Amino acid sequence: MIRVLIAEDNDLVRSSLKNLLESEGDIQIVDEAVDGQEALEKLNRIKPDVLLTDLNMPRIDGYQLIQTLFKRTSEVPVVVLSALSSTPHVIKAFQAGASGFLVKDSSADELLFAIRHIAQGGQYLSAQVSIPVLMSQFE
Repeated sequence: MIRVLIAEDNDLVRSSLKNLLESEGDIQIVDEAVDGQEALEKLNRIKPDVLLTDLNMPRIDGYQLIQTLFKRTSEVPVVVLSALSSTPHVIKAFQAGASGFLVKDSSADELLFAIRHIAQGGQYLSAQVSIPVLMSQFE
């Protein structure tokens, strides 16, 4: 069972993610947070297998959340699911310590694959942003 904590400030998106992920037999939502601050507080009490987070959130954003988590030498891999899909956002998320990055218009199948892959120790970069990120390295 893959235990997931969702950090997302939009109620509709968070609820939709929870419904999607819990419909899978091998994924369990262990908790939810409306921002990075609440996620950090919950991470003090629980240790999920994966943290699924947005970048653009109030109080503590996704970048600060990831950085703070990794300063604690946490072993919780982070999957970013964000509408912010430009190359600088993707690079900044990975530099902060993210293990995966998907855009919010990714398919459900892609999100599920990424979560499962990252829970097993892998990394993942959404197909929609991988070519622009790669090409930026040659500029």
